[in-house]
Amino acid sequence: MIKGNIDSFETMGLVDGPGVRFVVFMQGCPLRCAYCHNPETWSDKKKIEMTAEELVKKILKYKPYFRDDG
Repeated sequence: MIKGNIDSFETMGLVDGPGVRFVVFMQGCPLRCAYCHNPETWSDKKKIEMTAEELVKKILKYKPYFRDDG
């Protein structure tokens, strides 16, 4: 079973467009972009480890807030 490392979640993302979003910030990005908005995600230290199935279950709890435009 494959697991991913997650830095954090934003359960009611409203920035960057219409609708409500559930935003997942993954951990361990190797790119080091000069203008990165989330350099705290560069570290490869595990914060939250989840499978894809666990992540989908977590996201689906917020489905009523998404409606058709989320």
